Amino acid sequence: AQPRESVLVRVDGPLDLGALECGLRTLIEQHDMLRVACEDCEGRPVPVVRAEVDFALSVDLMAGIDPAARPAHAVRELEALARRPFDLGQSPLMRVAIYRINPARHIVAIVLHHLVSDGWSASIMLRQLAALYQARVARVPASPPESASHSALPYSTFVARQRQWLASPEAA
Repeated sequence: AQPRESVLVRVDGPLDLGALECGLRTLIEQHDMLRVACEDCEGRPVPVVRAEVDFALSVDLMAGIDPAARPAHAVRELEALARRPFDLGQSPLMRVAIYRINPARHIVAIVLHHLVSDGWSASIMLRQLAALYQARVARVPASPPESASHSALPYSTFVARQRQWLASPEAA
């Protein structure tokens, strides 16, 4: 089984799907890890940061489902989404699905492979996504991601430095 992080957010009130998708695309552009795929190099997986990725937001409006049965349907779908294996050769190693319980209640499900996220980083990405979404809905510029204020290294720079250190005499 592949280790995953799953985040569920209940949204009460209207949900602007365009603003959410825009926020997710911006998040993917800002974070190298969300564009990582693993390629085979002589039988070993090697992480590669893609310049661009195909990302699709899944939306289940549950139009043909009895309103009373929608929460149970959403739970079954969420469980299936979380169990579905990732193709490590395809980025992003993230899935996002929206389940519309009714016009004023949605569930946003984000499933991330553990190669690209853990609980700590998932919470940071969720805060960043919320800020991007709110800025888009309010039609104001989004603030820089909080990682920018912490002098965070891009993943590719981190990997290059790790490889350099591992090849050095200090690592021996």
